Amino acid sequence: MIRAGGRPSDDNPPGARFGVRALLSKSPKALLLAASISLAGCARSPDLNVFGSYFPSWMVCALAGLVFAAVMHRVFAAVGIDKALPAPLLVYLSLAVAFTFATWLIWLG
Repeated sequence: MIRAGGRPSDDNPPGARFGVRALLSKSPKALLLAASISLAGCARSPDLNVFGSYFPSWMVCALAGLVFAAVMHRVFAAVGIDKALPAPLLVYLSLAVAFTFATWLIWLG
């Protein structure tokens, strides 16, 4: 709320009772439990040991998706489908993303 002089008043806005402070003041144990349950999935990061350095697995999957999309570009060009594509950039980007996700699901489950 703004007072007549242009300064904000000390009253809370109508939706302020649903904020984090209100939640902490009413049930801090429930908030702590919800945070610990939601962060439990972050215990292990999917990484790959390559020559002693740890790389995120998504980088390897993205590289595999890009390579496979490049191979499909060569196949489409050899068959003649490449010239008939309405939006080749969108098609090859979609292929790269689909192959990246497929590699992720096959490799990491």
